[in-house]
Amino acid sequence: MGIKRLSAETIKKIAAGEVIECPTDIVKELVENAIDAKPSRIFIDIRGGFQRLEGSIRVVDDGVGIAGEDFNNLFERHSTSKIVGLDDLLGLNTLGFRGEALASIGAVCRVELASRIDRSEMGNRVVCDNGKKVEFEPCAMPEGTIVNVRDIFKHLPARLKFLKTDRVELNKITHLITHIALFYNSLSFELVINGARSFYSPSSEGEPLVRIADLFGYEIADAMTEVIHRDGDVRVEGFVSAPDITRGNGRNMYIAVNGRPVNDREIIYAILNAYKGLLPDRRYPTAVVNVIVPTDMYDVNVHPRKSEVRFRDVRRVTGIVYKGISRALSSAIKFRSAVLGASSISSPSSKSSTFRKSETALSREDLTLKSGESHIDVNGDSLREYKYVGYIGKKYVIYSGRDDLYIVDQHATAERLLFNQLVSVYESGSAKTQVLLIPKPIYLSPEREQTLSFIRADLERLGYDFDEFGDKFILLRGIPSLLPRHEEVLLLEDILDGLDIDRIKERGIYCVLAEISCHKSLRSDRRLSPEEADKFFNDLLVLPDDQRRCPHGRRLMMVISEEEMDRYFGRR
Repeated sequence: MGIKRLSAETIKKIAAGEVIECPTDIVKELVENAIDAKPSRIFIDIRGGFQRLEGSIRVVDDGVGIAGEDFNNLFERHSTSKIVGLDDLLGLNTLGFRGEALASIGAVCRVELASRIDRSEMGNRVVCDNGKKVEFEPCAMPEGTIVNVRDIFKHLPARLKFLKTDRVELNKITHLITHIALFYNSLSFELVINGARSFYSPSSEGEPLVRIADLFGYEIADAMTEVIHRDGDVRVEGFVSAPDITRGNGRNMYIAVNGRPVNDREIIYAILNAYKGLLPDRRYPTAVVNVIVPTDMYDVNVHPRKSEVRFRDVRRVTGIVYKGISRALSSAIKFRSAVLGASSISSPSSKSSTFRKSETALSREDLTLKSGESHIDVNGDSLREYKYVGYIGKKYVIYSGRDDLYIVDQHATAERLLFNQLVSVYESGSAKTQVLLIPKPIYLSPEREQTLSFIRADLERLGYDFDEFGDKFILLRGIPSLLPRHEEVLLLEDILDGLDIDRIKERGIYCVLAEISCHKSLRSDRRLSPEEADKFFNDLLVLPDDQRRCPHGRRLMMVISEEEMDRYFGRR
């Protein structure tokens, strides 16, 4: 086939695919346009059903609006009011500038846009479908802009079939609006999903912690430390959480450059390095960090979606971020130590995390499959031919048999044993609840609320007991009797934060049980006594072959035969 020039329609679709990959990208572009219009309030209304072409997106702002004479250029590629020429990129102070967003959305969806400026008695309404303007008329409306998007990806079916489930897409949108709202405190944000208000945060100009409290809860807001650091022409501003307030993933780390929300791995690494030695393994802080640099020191024109930036001197910028956060954390820890005493300061071995070590270890009784509670019959004579040898480090227990050597991963084995107990209790419907003396409130972010609504019935069957507690909280009244009464809230928060809805749909309650087992099992740095190890090893030996892996697939035990040792040492 010879070289041919692509049609204008094909070019539009290809270009749109670079800018708009999923419904979240549409929301991002529309909200950024709304912010550039200098509003006081932004309203976002999302309806699910994207895979069935039933989803819709509506964004309303009370900004300056679009003049009637500018409607001719709407939905035309590279038409923008943000810049005139290339030199304007050096002093860019708007979120949008490429002039591709509306054209890309209109090429793959049906878009209805209405807008009025303050000096006009009437507004104007235009409809763009499949890249063509099909309607245009004057309309009565308040000052501002309203954009309705339907038939999302109808005109790009190849992209439609790769959409995630509604829950995944809606969680991504919620995370996006949270990211944006954190850096625009002067604006009021309201997000409605499927007819229910997901969150509402009024303007909190001059009080950024109020916005953080609205989005994450007052417990996190109260534990935040302010970061203000300048080095020459680079500034770092924001808030980071105390080391004892952690999460099981890094989704609560929000970055902006000159107020523009971005995803930047280098800055994330700088933040995590500032926490090095303060956090346990696999724990992450909450951070809201704005890096302010001269406009000629970075380039935002890296990707059509404008979610990444490139720094002229990335090592200098990340070094300043690291220094600013390190100093803020150091000052906060010294202050708390002086006021509260050294015992109140967290360290990686302190007790505020389900991932922290010896404090979270279960007792010997908690680790074993108890008689009458499991289908496994423990044979007390099975250890006669095995001898406890000791440990390799703190992770692996060693036993010798008649002709073999057994090396056991104690954490993976503890996961499997606890998982079996939880499965047995769940499937038999025999769960017992231990009531908490003092019920504990748990903050529900929009994402947590969606996840909890999906698994709540299963958690209650397992032994959890909840009560409603206002708009943004749920009250934890009881936990499964199999679990130790320690860090109940943090465990549940980690489950709600860390689980992927698609994974829950695929594996059901079992992926939840696997997470609980991992968090609440015997940790790798607690050595068992010989008596505890004997009981532990005995429970492992009676497991069927198909259960000789932890719920996440790791092997429980390595067996080295005498014949293998002979081959290794050259005796055979």
